[in-house]
Amino acid sequence: MPYHRLTLALITTVLAPVWFISDSHADDFTPGRDSFYVSDQGGGPPQPQPFPPLGTVGKFRISNGDFQGVLITGTPFPPGHPIAPNGIVVNPVSPPELVVAFQNADTPFNGEIQVFDQATGKFRRALVRDTDTGAPCAPFSILLYNSVLLVADEGCPPGAGAVGVFDATKTPATFVKNLDTTSYPNSFHPFGMVIGPDGKLYVANRSGDAGDVIRFDLAPNPKKFLDVFISAASCGCNLDHPSGVVFGPDRRLYVTSSRPAGLNVPSDDTDKILIFDGTTGAFVDKIDLDRPGGQRSAAPGLLFGPQGLLYLTIAQLKDSGEATGVGSVRRYNVASKLFHDMVSSNTALRVPTLFTFGGTNPATLIYEK
Repeated sequence: MPYHRLTLALITTVLAPVWFISDSHADDFTPGRDSFYVSDQGGGPPQPQPFPPLGTVGKFRISNGDFQGVLITGTPFPPGHPIAPNGIVVNPVSPPELVVAFQNADTPFNGEIQVFDQATGKFRRALVRDTDTGAPCAPFSILLYNSVLLVADEGCPPGAGAVGVFDATKTPATFVKNLDTTSYPNSFHPFGMVIGPDGKLYVANRSGDAGDVIRFDLAPNPKKFLDVFISAASCGCNLDHPSGVVFGPDRRLYVTSSRPAGLNVPSDDTDKILIFDGTTGAFVDKIDLDRPGGQRSAAPGLLFGPQGLLYLTIAQLKDSGEATGVGSVRRYNVASKLFHDMVSSNTALRVPTLFTFGGTNPATLIYEK
């Protein structure tokens, strides 16, 4: 898949309290004037070989998808080791901040969680530094919940991943623990996360070519694995390489699924959005993003925005799973399954991953403006 550091080399909360004071202004949240912010692993100028480009965070107008410019360009850490952005949320303080998870594209260095002014993109501080205790090896999604930062760490081969818990009231954030996964029987490589209506943490986990959506209890103790909410082995839905997870206004759970590469892929399998009953986890529907055997259009990230419409970041892939460097953003009507290209291919995005709206809750991922 194109959403972790190994493939980068191939492409040459109840909310947290106020952390910072700034003289910048918040975005105008008048209806239609909000913006969305997209992490692009392929953005920015190429670095000296063999490194890929530094990643960027671009800003787009929500009303029509107009590109408003590059807000953040990754800075190598340590020097000479390029980074790429993934998870991104807004800390809705005054003025609001963008919190961004950056992967280091060169092992064995860890990633960082950095904070920027939402309006200007000005760097504020590293919330989790690559040298800090508990620093994630390959961070993907992040959430802010009850003054806690949750970080989904894919892990670095051959080790397993983890969901790290950090106290976000400290400077830098203090590592508390990793969520306890000892009762989960499969390998753990977490990607997307969301706090559900039941207050549980839902995590898209990859185990080989398949995966599960699993739940964690976030009570103060024990913060541990609760159950498998959706199993790839039993859902009958070709749940492959899940990335993003989000609850819709209809209270159903939407999960991105990207078909595996290779010769043993079912002939009718596609890159898709799978839809599940939000209470029972039963598979109820899907939205195909491409056609079997055709140009692949994988969706690493998904969020509901204004008017209950579903937005997806799309990364075009080769059959091998390698990113082609062509990205876009689609907006779907989930009832009709028809979409509109908010950000067209071959324009402002190359390898988009996760994104956020200015009005997205950083824990539940519900659009609140």
